[in-house]
Amino acid sequence: HQANLVIQNYYDETPTGVNALVGQAENGSVYSYIPEDANAAGLIPNLTDGGNLVGMALGAKMFDRAKRVAWSGAAMSAALVGSIGVLVTFWPGLWSELFTVNPNVLASASLYFQWVGPCYGFFALGLCLYFASQGAGKLWGPVFAGTCRLAMVAAGGVWLTQHEGNAEQMFMLIALGMVTYGVLTALAVWKTSWVR
Repeated sequence: HQANLVIQNYYDETPTGVNALVGQAENGSVYSYIPEDANAAGLIPNLTDGGNLVGMALGAKMFDRAKRVAWSGAAMSAALVGSIGVLVTFWPGLWSELFTVNPNVLASASLYFQWVGPCYGFFALGLCLYFASQGAGKLWGPVFAGTCRLAMVAAGGVWLTQHEGNAEQMFMLIALGMVTYGVLTALAVWKTSWVR
């Protein structure tokens, strides 16, 4: 694809005090850049190199590329956040000791991280794919996944309250909710066509 707008030396050429993107026309006059339509792909913040890649690919009708970009970003997010989760699973004090030295609080934090830490990557995967789906205008699946997570945690919380559940059971429920959200969102994005 050829660029239909090339902007060079923007920060060097923009007159002092002007908060707009301007260019010089063939007649020598300086005009403000105005996007051709109201789509976000033409807005000034999205014109930078490496801007909104999903939106740019969708705007160019490169639907497969948009999904590849979404999956790549989601995989990187899941790997990064999942690594942090695994780190605090094995060394919970790295985080919790920043806030307290109370042994009861540290024990609860340790138990929480043992159950929930390994699931952080699933939550990051779901959240990243949710935002990519938002850019694609295909939110039904990710919203359904979030609703399932909410319903599961709410129902589980009611059950735990009525059956005198303990903190460990609550942490298991939170972990299950994160995995459910990530897996259902990933399935929804995988199965949903982004073609417009």
